[in-house]
Amino acid sequence: MIVPFEPLPESDANAVFGLLEGRFGVSRASLTDYRLWHRPGTPTIWVASVGAEPPRGPRVEAFGMVLMRDPPPGGKPTSAFVQRFGHLATRNVYSLSEAQAQAYLRAEHVEITAVDDGRGWAVARWGSTVLGRAFWRDGLLESQLKKSWRADLTHGL
Repeated sequence: MIVPFEPLPESDANAVFGLLEGRFGVSRASLTDYRLWHRPGTPTIWVASVGAEPPRGPRVEAFGMVLMRDPPPGGKPTSAFVQRFGHLATRNVYSLSEAQAQAYLRAEHVEITAVDDGRGWAVARWGSTVLGRAFWRDGLLESQLKKSWRADLTHGL
């Protein structure tokens, strides 16, 4: 039987919000319309609208959107979360040129100067479009975009 969803305990939620604010500049205040959920005994953290309640039943496997698959400090936001909420990011955001965005979508490493914290998880943008999650190290921005999502995003370039 699948364990039902429960609200994420406040101390754990504070750690998630702390990671989002520290790494990406996403303030907790900008997410007040959302609540964090988990299944006790599992590492995945979900986000859903504050008024939403998970359905009850033996086969409920998903609720809302997966925010991260492992809790802080090692957790990283999912690509889906970054695409949905990346517009709120003010830190470790890489604004790509059209050529760099095309390379990102081809999963090529993009040579780019570090911003903010440098090494670590980042948000890749082209104009006002959030492309997705990336990882910056040693002067290169590495695409973390799922292969199946790349084609959808290339239509805008």
